[in-house]
Amino acid sequence: GSATPSLESLANAREGKYTLLEMPERVPVAGKPARLPNIRIVDLRNEPELKGSTNALSGPLLDGISERASRGEQTILLLNRRGFAPVMECIDCGWVPECTDCSVSMVYHKPLNHLRCHYCGITQPPARVCPSCSGKDLAFQGAGTQRLESELAARAPDVRVQRMDLDTTSKKGSHHDILEQFGKGEADVLLGTQMVAKGLDFEKVTLVGIIRAEAGLQLPDIRAEERAFQLLTQVAGRAGRADLEGEVILQCMDPGHPIIQFALRHDYAGFAQYALSTRSVLGYPPTGRLVSILFSGPDDEETRKAAERFRTLVDSHLTDVDRLGPSPAFIHRLKNRFRHQILLKEPQIVPSSRVREGLGKAEKAMGSLPQSIRMTIDVDPAGLV
Repeated sequence: GSATPSLESLANAREGKYTLLEMPERVPVAGKPARLPNIRIVDLRNEPELKGSTNALSGPLLDGISERASRGEQTILLLNRRGFAPVMECIDCGWVPECTDCSVSMVYHKPLNHLRCHYCGITQPPARVCPSCSGKDLAFQGAGTQRLESELAARAPDVRVQRMDLDTTSKKGSHHDILEQFGKGEADVLLGTQMVAKGLDFEKVTLVGIIRAEAGLQLPDIRAEERAFQLLTQVAGRAGRADLEGEVILQCMDPGHPIIQFALRHDYAGFAQYALSTRSVLGYPPTGRLVSILFSGPDDEETRKAAERFRTLVDSHLTDVDRLGPSPAFIHRLKNRFRHQILLKEPQIVPSSRVREGLGKAEKAMGSLPQSIRMTIDVDPAGLV
């Protein structure tokens, strides 16, 4: 059951593989269906007090939080980025500290005063002097859940806040404890990552605030828009679940984006039609099938050559599918292993058995890989990042 089923599930239902059971109204409260919350957009481009500031809360959202707290009501805030600041940057030359084992920037965590890679977990102390230009003007850019918690403490000191992210829920039972305390009314605001978006049912939550609604839309993944719409719709559904009217304040820089507009109208049907038509033109699932072939190894050049050799073999055995790559993966180096990716786009008219047979022949012709190189074939991958 889902308010935002995947496009693959919807396609299966339309083809008769699944039986679609719809619930067009919310669960009744006092004999009447609970109303969907009103969604209000705050265009961050029109919030001058946030420009040049480290603050992430707009005036309307901060006022809404304080107003609910004064009435004994509660707020859920979604910021799908943990840590204090996503980027530490030298103001003079633009240097950003990167993980030594992954091609990603390190995230600053204030409580432990360290930089951490969110992919491999490696940590290091923050630099005091830029190693690139010796400049001393190093700034923490952007906002994570820790910084947002600090901002609330400074700008709304009377509002009680609980934070729920991977850092606060690492101990056994901590997830349950946080939700239990919030349910008892021991906090006015539950602030967190996508952990706070699904399955929560608190009758006093009348406001949901989404800090950056377009977060994730720019990822190079065919499901980026789908996941963004699902997250926005799911977290919006946390507001007004009982007899108190709910409201959602959605902060963003691009209010005209189709995904933002579909979320604004609670329009899953419209989103599905838009997304399915786009996928159909491009031949992506559920219209076609996708196969990801990922090569990884400690030596970049050796890994790239292995991927290119396999691509040549695939070309000779699979002529009726689109073949893309190899190209460096979006995260090129992960846990000190370089990654190169080949994508196969399989039209519906091509039998899956034909693709399996072709890949099998290419793999047999490839022979044994060097011990240090791994090849992973993922049919219908959940993500491409």
